[in-house]
Amino acid sequence: MLFHYFGCIGDIQRYKVLQEVIGKRIKGVKAAEILKLTPVHISRLKARLLEDGFKEILRKRSALAPQRKIAQVLEDKIISLKRELYFGLL
Repeated sequence: MLFHYFGCIGDIQRYKVLQEVIGKRIKGVKAAEILKLTPVHISRLKARLLEDGFKEILRKRSALAPQRKIAQVLEDKIISLKRELYFGLL
């Protein structure tokens, strides 16, 4: 089940630590320290993992483009000016 979804290394580590908590091999406070989260967040993740599985603890990636992203045309212009001013004509 774990490998049917594409998650980053952090997601897989989160899953393994939560499995340790579910198996009562470590406490939630220790898991919070390992994952640099709060104990409350660990308990919520644990509940979500038990209820809905690995897919629900994956980090959600936004489908929208970032609001501060500059247009590609402007980005190309900045790069060409930088090359021109700092590295000579290329």
